Amino acid sequence: MVQQSAAQEACVEALQAAESKQRTTIQELRNVERQIYDLESRYLETANPQGNALKGYEGFLTLSGTSGRRAQIKPEDRLFSMSSVTGGPRGPA
Repeated sequence: MVQQSAAQEACVEALQAAESKQRTTIQELRNVERQIYDLESRYLETANPQGNALKGYEGFLTLSGTSGRRAQIKPEDRLFSMSSVTGGPRGPA
């Protein structure tokens, strides 16, 4: 009976350790997704509206000048944030 109790206790400790590691991993994932979202936002806001790595550079072929304003970020422009299964369209939770 004592051996079974010790085995159960070992299983409980292993489960608690796994749950703790899962919580840590989830928090790290959220932090990375927030960082990706923030960096993507900064890039999309400051990138040249005539072209960037995500939209292409066809805008440079036209003669229109830039207005100097920050670009409006559309959800479909968020290539990296939207590709995350857990991040979602509004950024990580």
